Amino acid sequence: MKNKIKYIVISFSIATIFVGHSIYAQEISPIGKLAQNYIERLTEDLSKTGSLVPGAKQKPVVVNPQAVESDAITESIDTISKTVNELKDEKDKTINQIKDSVKVDIDATITNIRKEKADTPAHELQKVVDEERMVLFDKVSQGINDIKPTKTDDNSKKIEQLKTDIGLSLDKIKDNLEEESGLPANFEKSKRDVGQTLLKFQDVLNQKKEIIESRQGDLSFKDSDGDGISDYDEIYLYKTDPTKAKTKGDGRTDGEKIRDGVDPLSDNEHKIIYQDPREDKESFVSDSYTLDKVELVKEDKKLVFGGKALPNSYVTLYIYSTPIIVTVKTDDSGKWNYQLDKELEDGEHQIYVTSVDNSGKIVARSNPIIFTKSAEAAVIGIAGSVDSSLTTQNFLKDNFILITLGLLIMVVVLGMMFVGNHKTIKSALTELKNQVNSK
Repeated sequence: MKNKIKYIVISFSIATIFVGHSIYAQEISPIGKLAQNYIERLTEDLSKTGSLVPGAKQKPVVVNPQAVESDAITESIDTISKTVNELKDEKDKTINQIKDSVKVDIDATITNIRKEKADTPAHELQKVVDEERMVLFDKVSQGINDIKPTKTDDNSKKIEQLKTDIGLSLDKIKDNLEEESGLPANFEKSKRDVGQTLLKFQDVLNQKKEIIESRQGDLSFKDSDGDGISDYDEIYLYKTDPTKAKTKGDGRTDGEKIRDGVDPLSDNEHKIIYQDPREDKESFVSDSYTLDKVELVKEDKKLVFGGKALPNSYVTLYIYSTPIIVTVKTDDSGKWNYQLDKELEDGEHQIYVTSVDNSGKIVARSNPIIFTKSAEAAVIGIAGSVDSSLTTQNFLKDNFILITLGLLIMVVVLGMMFVGNHKTIKSALTELKNQVNSK
């Protein structure tokens, strides 16, 4: 209880510092506002549970506004990344549910038509709906994936328009089936199912949107100056001007500098000196920074990596043992892909996925992720811990002749057993017949 009270008092003290600063300066900075919101959430959580909010770092009892700002940024990055990933999963789920509903209803309608008119081939009925069904599926995928959790997007209108478009496509499929078969078709069930699915999706979207906006994450989907850096990263990571593509007014944009490892606030193309993640004990470790695939391109022996991080952001990859440091951009859903432009030696390696500020300091990162490269493949994990399905495939391929021979022997043995049993049964029946005849 004492600790709980202590942290609440500290939180109010820090909040008072920011509020006092805003009154004095008449306008609080974006980072100060983010820190204020962070303290409000922290204080609310402490008052309810006596524990820190998820994702926040436990700090010594020191009222340090700079440390609070740092914590607010890392908590913001982590929460935005996780929420965007969750929203992407919800989008995929919604798309699949709508497609399944439509497919089931179309198949059921075709089955009913054939019951009434058996001479109508199923493949002919499928043929007349295939084209419009593909158009419908494309509309669903594009419409759902185009929805962004930003303040400026009127998502309710987009969802309502998508519902209308799906209904029109179903009406076309209905007309095509009726024209082909001469029998009535009805897709009202699909329309109801689609409406319910979109309604549930909108509820989840609004929840995720509120979380993202509370961390200023809607700025991750905005690039006011078109320099390739989101407004969020410009304000909270690089301290560059989100309204100027060239903050220093020199030859290259801020985005070009970050991509090439140059501090966008320097006057002399000063290269960023990157912090070593292996020695890092302070930055925030987030499970939202991931390595999801490692593939070997057999033609040129180059590696392709893929994973997730903060959306619309530059992430820095550290690859060891050689050390290799590269910067790559994520998309709207936080996904990134990178093909290494040099061949990596065979063996075990480590990779860190990080967000780095313009000074080279790691703000948030993954834990070290081990991957193994051989002459034939690359997998996430230590040597020997490869995918079991691949192991099975390789075993079948390498032992095909032995397996085939074993199966043939088994067939022969079973055949002999069957023949033997057959003779025994025939003999018993003959004996029984003779006994009956003798009586």
